[in-house]
Amino acid sequence: RHWVLGLLSVVFAAPTLAAWDDTAYVKKAFKIIALNNEYDDKTHPIRKWHQPIRVFIDHRVGDDKLHTMLTTIQINDLARATGHDIKLVDDSEEANIRMVFTRQGRWQDETRELWPTAENFPFHGAICMAHISVTPNTEIRKALIVIPVDLARERGKLFACVVEEITQVMGLPNDSDK
Repeated sequence: RHWVLGLLSVVFAAPTLAAWDDTAYVKKAFKIIALNNEYDDKTHPIRKWHQPIRVFIDHRVGDDKLHTMLTTIQINDLARATGHDIKLVDDSEEANIRMVFTRQGRWQDETRELWPTAENFPFHGAICMAHISVTPNTEIRKALIVIPVDLARERGKLFACVVEEITQVMGLPNDSDK
């Protein structure tokens, strides 16, 4: 039975795996994900971190251990994949990424409080969000991630929010089904 399940998973995954072996597909996917933004239609230069990344988790709801575990899994995966120095820190003053786990009823106000800006945040339809601060030479200097845990759980997207938002603040800020 295990052999059959393994064979089926390979058969169904083969089209996806084959796409990543196609250089043209990877280039197109990179342009869509890295050179665009989720909320505008402009083309942007590559944005990346030059300094070590330090993530502070701001627990404003329960389940601290779960949120820390999910975040740790993703930053460890990203550190391995990119070779970039990424670690959790216990002091917000040491962090250049603040990751806030909050409630849906508070997340808009807390986002505006933690990231004061004249721009309007695109909350409508979003389950979670992230913002990056980029220098004129396209270096990412800081980021904010806000996840309303109750909304993310209601939609079955808590882990997906952690993965997506941390990955986006690494300099891959766009979504794509392609």
